[in-house]
Amino acid sequence: MQQTADRIFSFGEFEVDSAKRLLLKRGQAVHLKSKAFDLLLTLINHRGEILSKNDLLDLVWENQFVEENNLTVHVAALRKALGETKDEHRFIVTVPGSGYRFVGELNGHNENGTGVESPTAFGITHEAPDENKSTTRSYWSLNTRVAVGLIVSALLLAVGTGFYVWYTRRNTNVTAASSFQNFTIKRLTTDGNATGAALSPDGKLFVYSHIDGENQSIWLGHVDGGEPIQLRPPAPITYSSLRFTPDASSIYYTTENGSGAIYKMPVFGGTAEKIKDKAYYITFAPDGRRFAFVRSEAANNKTVLVVCDAAGNNEIELAAAPDNVNFAAQSIAWSPDGSTIAIGASKNESGTNDYILTVSVADGSVKTLTIPGWRGIGATAWLADGSGLIVAGEKEDSPHKQLWFVAYPGGEVQHFVTDLNHYGSISSATNQNVLLTVQVQTQSNIWVAPADDLSHAKQITSSSIGRTDGWFGVEWTADGRIAYTANVNGNNSIWIMNSDGSGQKQLIPSGGNNLHPSLAADNRFIVFQSNRSGKDAVWRANIDGSDMRQLTDTDIAVQPHISPNGRWIVYLSNHALWRISTSGSEPVKLADRASWARISPDSRFVACGYESGGTKIAILSIDGGEPIKLFDLPRLANLWLGIRWTPDGKAVTYRDSVNGIWRQDLDGGEPQRLKGLPNEKLSAYDWSSDGKHFAFTRGAEIRDLVLINNSN
Repeated sequence: MQQTADRIFSFGEFEVDSAKRLLLKRGQAVHLKSKAFDLLLTLINHRGEILSKNDLLDLVWENQFVEENNLTVHVAALRKALGETKDEHRFIVTVPGSGYRFVGELNGHNENGTGVESPTAFGITHEAPDENKSTTRSYWSLNTRVAVGLIVSALLLAVGTGFYVWYTRRNTNVTAASSFQNFTIKRLTTDGNATGAALSPDGKLFVYSHIDGENQSIWLGHVDGGEPIQLRPPAPITYSSLRFTPDASSIYYTTENGSGAIYKMPVFGGTAEKIKDKAYYITFAPDGRRFAFVRSEAANNKTVLVVCDAAGNNEIELAAAPDNVNFAAQSIAWSPDGSTIAIGASKNESGTNDYILTVSVADGSVKTLTIPGWRGIGATAWLADGSGLIVAGEKEDSPHKQLWFVAYPGGEVQHFVTDLNHYGSISSATNQNVLLTVQVQTQSNIWVAPADDLSHAKQITSSSIGRTDGWFGVEWTADGRIAYTANVNGNNSIWIMNSDGSGQKQLIPSGGNNLHPSLAADNRFIVFQSNRSGKDAVWRANIDGSDMRQLTDTDIAVQPHISPNGRWIVYLSNHALWRISTSGSEPVKLADRASWARISPDSRFVACGYESGGTKIAILSIDGGEPIKLFDLPRLANLWLGIRWTPDGKAVTYRDSVNGIWRQDLDGGEPQRLKGLPNEKLSAYDWSSDGKHFAFTRGAEIRDLVLINNSN
């Protein structure tokens, strides 16, 4: 989409805050999908003009291929949000045979569309860093030719790679953010196996962890090229984060083995010294004397922000997460001036309830930087001048983490890069605009094999990089077809096809992110997770996609599974496992600290992830209560996407983070890998209802380091 200056527009009973991407009606937020909001801004910026469908597709979906009906869907959603009836279009008019035109009268504008929006008129003020002061902000049009004492400008340059320059406001003045202009993009690794990474303070060195089969190693490289140096040999260790000390003399790394631990080693390798237990991600103060991390307190289900000295001693609990909120440990970042720690926060397991907080290092006070609206917040990094952060985050209309700019202290959120890639860890240099990030390209396809010989699998779908068929769900129907998720135009929907890949058609209409399909044995209902109503909920539809209805109305409901007898649905909400009937009866809590549940073939039991001195597999009664059985998990076990029962109900299965699928017999014993599957990480899978066929998703994750350098 073409960029626009950050402004507030007012028409009728509505206000549009383009900086915070909010549509307000009489001061109350109105939910609007990201592309529908882009569409509204485009129409407003071209108010009075007739924009054809092609014009809008070019402006809103710039450099993307989308079908025309996608535009129709978003226009309808926009009109609904603005309260327009079928025959009364107060703001958006359809010009038959020509296109669309915005006809709403913008308050404070003259006929040629120029003008100044007064902050007093909208009653908008923003809290300054000093709690005893307030800052009033003005929004000015880029077309304004009025001589003023203070010019607010936002230079928005679309670079070939899709990166943009953003602005921010600091204290009582409005200044340009430390901006990334005239980018140079450099790929530092090329074998597709990089994971976490960090950039040295001077921007000359980088350290990264590397996947070596089921092991990981640590390497040091120079951004100007040359062969990297191995600092830690391959070992059965998972490295969660890497950090240079601010003086670049040492590297701190953290491991996920056990309860997590922090180690320190010389920057060019040598003996590693254990600094601290029970920590996974850290961030250093600018002077290097202290670091901060998040500690989970399982007993009271709380997370706290802890600060200690560089040796791991003299702990101080700086702040506790607000009630019903958990800190996102991987997003912790200490500001360049040392006064503030930014950190992600999650109200629930998933959904669009995540946001970013700031914590004062001086007194531990917690403030909200952004409003809720993220599906997940990953790594964060401050810009060198402290004017904002780059965030690897997943918004409601995107199925993967992209890079965003968040202004500080205003909290305005803008896309920094938008593409079909995922982004992981982020690191920045101290005194220059250089960023290092892990870029992940994904692709997946569905394969089908005889259940008694998994080595004879055949590929039945064919997708390109960025499209992920079956990544978020694969389910057999009773009549031998396959329901699956497919990423189309940036969102996941649910499709259905024959077992040979023919007859592909969309089952659930476009709208929101639709994930984790589940079907009853009688083929009557399909149940799935969707945020099409504005929040993640459990939905039900007939097998042909008709009679679609939302079954849950809590803040969030995710990870649904329908019992084979079609009577019950289990799902996760507020860190607990719940059960409702397929008609949507009053929810019944089955267990706390549970996740990714699946109901047994006889509909009598539930298998789920369960927190009990670490994550385990639990077998529960369908009526809840204490676990009937508990099973330990291998080191690289991965319960994401759910546990699967074998067709005979004698065992449960689950994914591995690196290699295939595990089987755990209910009678006990060590888990064993399913034989015949590819020696690689797999995604969703399922057995056919007769137990004769096995469908699974093979996906590629190409993970490399990318250096983003401001050539200025």
